[in-house]
Amino acid sequence: MERGEPPSMRALNVCVVFVGALSLVAACGDDTASVDDVTVGTGGMSPGASGEAGDDGGPVGSGGTPAGGGTGGTTQPAAGAAGDEGSAGAASSGGVIGSGGAAGSAGAAGELGMAGDSGEGDACADEPCENGGTCTVTASGYVCTCADGFTGEHCEEDIDECATGNGGCGEGAVCVNTHGGHTCATCLTGYAVGESGECEDVDECATDNGGCDPRTTCTNTDGGRTCGACPSGYTGDGEQGCSDIDECASAPCDSLTNCTNLPGTYQCSSCPSGYQGDPVLGCTDIDECAMDNGGCDPRTTCTNTAGGRECGPCPDGYEGTGEAGCEDIDECAMDNGGCDPVVLCTNTSGGRTCGDCPEGYTGTGEEGCEDIDECQDDNGGCDPLAVCKNTPGGRTCECQMGYQGDGETGCFDIDECANAPCPLGWFCYNIIGDYICLP
Repeated sequence: MERGEPPSMRALNVCVVFVGALSLVAACGDDTASVDDVTVGTGGMSPGASGEAGDDGGPVGSGGTPAGGGTGGTTQPAAGAAGDEGSAGAASSGGVIGSGGAAGSAGAAGELGMAGDSGEGDACADEPCENGGTCTVTASGYVCTCADGFTGEHCEEDIDECATGNGGCGEGAVCVNTHGGHTCATCLTGYAVGESGECEDVDECATDNGGCDPRTTCTNTDGGRTCGACPSGYTGDGEQGCSDIDECASAPCDSLTNCTNLPGTYQCSSCPSGYQGDPVLGCTDIDECAMDNGGCDPRTTCTNTAGGRECGPCPDGYEGTGEAGCEDIDECAMDNGGCDPVVLCTNTSGGRTCGDCPEGYTGTGEEGCEDIDECQDDNGGCDPLAVCKNTPGGRTCECQMGYQGDGETGCFDIDECANAPCPLGWFCYNIIGDYICLP
């Protein structure tokens, strides 16, 4: 007999008979045949004809009433129509069981009532449907109705739900296929469950710059982020970290300036005093003396030096420094400026002049004045009766005793007797330059 072919109707199966209180129930497979009641007679009974298959469905269809024995075994009851769905039919009271009729076709199992035994050769008897599939007998054999999650002729193949639409887990979730179903695992890295209940992209850049170096730009992407390049003045990358470049190590500044390394850059100090230019391109010396004598006193000499200048000393006759300024010295204020004391010292800018020696002196005020002894020559011009006395720078003329006058223009004899210088009774005699008294 081929697989799936219903058992031959020629085969005889003994129906199971349940005897109850004054009732008889016959069940043959899932379908029960109902035959007309017959009158009990003596002797054996002919077998009743097979009933038609009852409808599949809920509770077991009511089985046909088993046939009573015919009189003398000559009466054959007609086959009853298939019973309605419901509880098993009751046997007619008092009937005697005749020989068993042929088994009816298998009916579907119902929720209530006694399921009939399958007849010999039932196509679904070996449970050909796997993984919880339901077997249904058909005219040509059977068909399997698969449970959710399975497919195939015998429901032997698991359906990979994850292969289509990510199993309905949503973007960013992990669909894991299971036997007869699937599960939605935790969201992929870079995704998180959002308000919609589905996995949504996480903006990693919103927190701590996405783990990128804070000096770089974090760009959010689907399920991740990218870190931008390190800015100028740094080495490395935004992912691993940016390190400052010490530009001063390559001496970018002029040697006269100082280089200071800064985050991402560097700074050169200005060119020092006395230099001009760009500290990166180079500093050049300024010739300070080219303008306003370099700030030195105009009486001094300015000498340009590297990065500066020097002021010469103040000239003679000045005191101070060329840097601070030179002030004229009043040479005449001390020791008459070195001039002869008898001459006039005149202070000049940076010096002094000595006047001429005055009358009565010979020489120069610079070298010295010597007094002239006028009395050595012609009594110094005094009256011959005068005494010439040399004085510094001149002479005096003094008339001799007994004479009067200035000695300069002349000396005249004094008449001393006019003043009666002699004792009483004596005679006074005036003489040149004097007088005598005689008794």
